[in-house]
This record gives sequence, structure tokens and C-alpha cells, in this order.
Amino acid sequence: MRQIFFDEHRHWDRFVKKYGTRIRPIVVKEIEKFHNCGNPKNGFKLLVCEGCHDIWIRVPYRCKGRFCTTCSSGETEEWSRMMAEDVLQVNHRHVIFTIDEGLRVTLEKVYSRIPSTPHLSSFHPWLNGFR
Repeated sequence: MRQIFFDEHRHWDRFVKKYGTRIRPIVVKEIEKFHNCGNPKNGFKLLVCEGCHDIWIRVPYRCKGRFCTTCSSGETEEWSRMMAEDVLQVNHRHVIFTIDEGLRVTLEKVYSRIPSTPHLSSFHPWLNGFR
């Protein structure tokens, strides 16, 4: 992931240049944390032998960001475990997925152009309710 975002093609920088005003500040913050994750310049822990006091290893601090593939994997696994315990231990399962407010307008525009599309017909009343 880091290689895709921050390689010699500078994909993230080009994306920000093109869509900068439309990117939420929290997204920029998470990507910056992800970019600096594991960088020893931001601090690290030293593991030292208690007997001879030799330094064994330097462990850089992590960002603990939601976007970071290294830091968020543990949180994702924990969330999955909690959902499996809490949600799936009942007779009735009900999970609601919502559509981001920014996408609702776009979906409504798409629907208005193609009103006869059966698989989008269930979204139309829902989208109108959020105007």
C-alpha cells in the first residue's frame, strides 16, 4: 500500500492536487500518519539486554491509524471477533450498511438518468428521504 501511495509516481500527491478541496481533513490526517508509520525519526523503543546492556533491537513507534495496513489489521481482527461474539450469537441477525452522505447525491443523479433500472429502484425513495 505504501509503495502505491508514495512511490516515484507520487500517486497520493497527484490525488491531493486534483481533489484536495474535496478530501476530508481526517482522511489527509490518516494518510499522513500512514506515511510516517514505523519511521525511526519519529521515535522508537530500544530493547536492551539486562545482563550485558547491549542494544538488541530498535522498534519504531507505529501510527495506530485506521488506514495503515500494519496497525489496523489487529483492530480489524478484534472488531471481527467482537462482532462474531456479540452479533452472531442471536437468532436474528441484522446488520445495516449505510451510504455516505457525499455518495447519496451522486447515486440520486445516476438513478434519475436511468429511472427504469430495477436494481436501483429500492434506493430512490431512500435517497429522497435524505435531502
